[in-house]
Amino acid sequence: MARKSQYPPSVKPGIPKKPHLPEGWYFKSFDDVVEVVERPAQLQDDQEYQLVTAKRSRGGIVPRERLLGEQILTKTQYYTNAGDFLISRRQIIHGACGLVPPELDGAVVSNEYSTLITKPGLLAEYLAYFSHTTYFQQTCFQSSVGVDVEKMIFKLDDWLRYKIPLPPLSEQKKIAEILSSVDEAIASTQAVIDQTRKVKQGLLQQLLTRGIGHTKFKESAIGQIPENWKLIELKQLLSQSIQNGYSPVCPNEVTGHWILSLGAVSPDGFNPTCIKPAPINDPKVFEFTLEPGDFLISRSNTRERVGFSALFRGEIENCSYPDLLMRFRINQNIILDNFLEIYLSSSNALGYLQNAAAGTSGSMVKITKSVVEKLQVIVPPILEQQQICQATEEIQKTIKYSYQILDRLIKVKHGLMQDLLTGRVRVEIPPNK
Repeated sequence: MARKSQYPPSVKPGIPKKPHLPEGWYFKSFDDVVEVVERPAQLQDDQEYQLVTAKRSRGGIVPRERLLGEQILTKTQYYTNAGDFLISRRQIIHGACGLVPPELDGAVVSNEYSTLITKPGLLAEYLAYFSHTTYFQQTCFQSSVGVDVEKMIFKLDDWLRYKIPLPPLSEQKKIAEILSSVDEAIASTQAVIDQTRKVKQGLLQQLLTRGIGHTKFKESAIGQIPENWKLIELKQLLSQSIQNGYSPVCPNEVTGHWILSLGAVSPDGFNPTCIKPAPINDPKVFEFTLEPGDFLISRSNTRERVGFSALFRGEIENCSYPDLLMRFRINQNIILDNFLEIYLSSSNALGYLQNAAAGTSGSMVKITKSVVEKLQVIVPPILEQQQICQATEEIQKTIKYSYQILDRLIKVKHGLMQDLLTGRVRVEIPPNK
C-alpha cells in the first residue's frame, strides 16, 4: 500500500524544475519582475477599515470583516491597491495568494502579508494565473521553513531568486484574456446556481410550512403547520441506527473499492465525483459499505458546512464512507426518502443542526448522534409528500444541470492553463500587437 502524503491537498511539495522554454519565451527571476511595496496605515480608532484575507488553494483575495481601528488587534497594517498581488506568508504553501480585486481597493492587511506589484515585463493578471501552476507552488514550498505544515514561514528573499518562464507581453495579455473569459463564464454559472438555490429555499419554506391546498393549521414546536401533519423526532423514523464512518489510510492506486471524501455531501446533495481509492486489505472498510437508500450527514466540518446531508442512491458501486460523515436509514412506510432529503436541505433542519454543532478545534465543529436523533421532522401524509417532491423536482434538475456546466467549465480552464501557461499551445497574436 502506498504511503499517504503527509501534506494536505492544498500543498504541492517538491523541487521546482524549470520548464522547457518555447520559442520566444525567456526566464526572469521574480526579483526582476516584481517589487515589494509597503503602504503603512496609521489606524484611527474611530475610522472603519475593510480587512481582507487570501483563501487557500489559490482561492483569491476576499473580504473579511469591516472593523473600527480600535477593534483591530494587530496594529501594524498596510493599505492595498487594486491589482496588488498579495502573499500570505503563513499560508502561501497552501496557495493563499492572489490579486486584490477592484472592489477591495484600499483595504488593509497585516504584516503577515507581502504586497507585490509587477514591473515592466510581467502583467499582474498573468502572474495571478501563473500562481496556479505546480512550478509556482513548489517555489513557494521550497522557500518556506518549519517542521509543522500549518506553521511554515515563507522566506520572501529566497523566493525572489527563483526564475519565472515568461512569454512576451502581448502573449501574456492574450493568455490572461482567454482565461479571464472562462472565469467570467464560471462566475456567471455560479451566480445562476446561487440564485436558483435561493428560489429553492423560498419554495421549500412555502411547501414545508403551508403544504399544498391547506386551510387549517396548528401550532407546533417549529411554528404553524397544516392540521393533519405530524412532527416526529428523527430517531422514531429510523430503520437503521445512526453510525459514524471509518477513515482508513488510503492508497494512491485504484483498488476496486472506494471511499467518499468530505465534499461528497454538498449543499445540493450527493456529489459522486468526490471519492478516492480505499484499501481492500483493511477488512474494516467493508463494514461501512454504502447501500442505496442510505442517508449521509456531515458530522464534522466548518460551521457553514456541518449538517449538510445527502441521499445515496447507489451512484457508486463498492463505496464506503469516512468518519467525518454519519449514516442512517429510514422506514419508508412513514416517510419517503425523497421527501426527507428535501426536508434535511431546508433552512429549518439545517439551521437546527448547525446551531447545535459544537467544537473548539479551530474552525471545525461537530454534531453528535443524539443531536441528529432529536431533529424534529415534519411528516405529511404520504400522498402529499409525493406531491411536494414533484413540486421541487424541476428546480433541482436546474441546479444539477448548472453544476454539470460548471464542472465542464472548470475542466476547460484547468486544461487551458496546462496548455497556455507552459506554451504547449501558443496563442495567435494579431500583427502590430
